[in-house]
Amino acid sequence: MVWEYKSSTIVMLANERERGKAMCHKYWPDSGTQIYGFFEITLHSIREYPDYILRELKIVDSRDAEGSSQHVKQFQYVSWPSKGVPDSAIGLLDVREQVEKWQRDSGDKPIVVHCSGGCGRTGTYIAMCLLIDQLKAEGLVDVFQVVRGLRLQRPGMVRSVVRNM
Repeated sequence: MVWEYKSSTIVMLANERERGKAMCHKYWPDSGTQIYGFFEITLHSIREYPDYILRELKIVDSRDAEGSSQHVKQFQYVSWPSKGVPDSAIGLLDVREQVEKWQRDSGDKPIVVHCSGGCGRTGTYIAMCLLIDQLKAEGLVDVFQVVRGLRLQRPGMVRSVVRNM
């Protein structure tokens, strides 16, 4: 997907493992270069911050005769457990700000956002970004319509708390 849509940004909202359970398949090397199917992924740098890890990757498709490559930044937010909420929103807002800066610098290409299930944390992050953009543009937010729009595009996006009656 990153290659197909020429994305330069991945927002990963999951830890690789939580409570001994695999949460996300690792698709980058710890160092150097590794082959994943047709793709050669090189880790250029890794920086750790209090709430997230920033990895800079280079992707090459071995089937591409021209030998083109893509430079990708992966922002892995690590302070949001699969069963719960972050202790503070500050780290998540910092990630969003850093993603925005990188997007401007890299040409505003599509962003790949994922968590372990692809709906809860992913949908919440996307809704947060849309609502902040709406606030900046219009001076107000419509949470209901933003969440409704996301759910129409992808059923199950932005989970609701289910309470026993």
